[in-house]
Amino acid sequence: GATLGREFSYELLHAVSTLEGNTLQNELTRLEEAELLYRQGQLTQAKYTFKHALIQEAAYESLLKGTRRKLHLHIAEVLENRFPSTAESEPELIGYHYTQTAHPERAIPYWQKAGQRALKRSANPEAISHLTKALTLLQTLPEDPERDKKELVMQVGLSPAYMITKGWGAVEVEQCSKRAQALSQKLGDGQSLYAATWGLSFYYFLRGQMDDSLKSAEDVYRMAFATDNPVLHVGAHHAIGFSYFFRGEFTKAMEHAKQGIRLFNLEQERAIVDLFQISSTVAMHEFGGGSLWMLGYPEQAKAEITQAIALAQELKHPPSIALALCIGCFFYHAMRDFEWVEEASAKA
Repeated sequence: GATLGREFSYELLHAVSTLEGNTLQNELTRLEEAELLYRQGQLTQAKYTFKHALIQEAAYESLLKGTRRKLHLHIAEVLENRFPSTAESEPELIGYHYTQTAHPERAIPYWQKAGQRALKRSANPEAISHLTKALTLLQTLPEDPERDKKELVMQVGLSPAYMITKGWGAVEVEQCSKRAQALSQKLGDGQSLYAATWGLSFYYFLRGQMDDSLKSAEDVYRMAFATDNPVLHVGAHHAIGFSYFFRGEFTKAMEHAKQGIRLFNLEQERAIVDLFQISSTVAMHEFGGGSLWMLGYPEQAKAEITQAIALAQELKHPPSIALALCIGCFFYHAMRDFEWVEEASAKA
């Protein structure tokens, strides 16, 4: 039981144990009576918890390292083969057990899957943790194109997760984006090269390197419109329009915002959110509205900000909601509508 963790189900313990059902139940009852384990539910449906983490740790450490590895391997294989719903909903659990075996490379796809699932939930700290574990294990494998492909997927996933948790100007964003760029060029993967260059454009912007930001955004734009992929087109208008806005080129920024917003499609926008962890159309309504305000059209600017907030809420994407409200606060403060700012600040 200790190898399963501090909490475990009778069903899983029975599946991995060499003890017969009655014998196993008697042993569990004995541990309950000794108050080493707590049980919730009836026997075959029960969930068990060690009374204290130190008890579980002591029991685990009492096992020889070789024995622990064999047990973890057995548990991982049982979960993989007999508990497909757990493998689907908690891939990190199988990843953990395989990591503790003599075959840690078998953990990589599970940590990667767990990371991608976390990204879809906007659980960015979890995504970073899972993908970093996968990346660490991947480095133990021999270099070859297959390893590069797997690493590229991980780096492309890590970059937006770091943007949200540490800021777009974080050094981790640069490291992930540049590594993804190098791997994309090596493998000839145009879509991943686009994603990596998009990330660098925003990294440079936050570092105040406006010329580098615009150059990267222009590269993104060229790559996007060499394809017929509307998701890439929307992201390209976002990147280059955003760069123009913060260079004070408001007419150009507004035009790119308009063109990008015309391409809006809800399911397509969800794909963009999954890729970049931010809604491009929300951002375009915001800097498009900001451009209109700067050019002397405050009522149109307010309408754009209202649409940005409504879309972010429809997407149910917390980082995009925060972006919409925070940038809205900036412009409403400039318009001296302090009541709006106070209300939106509380929501953000």
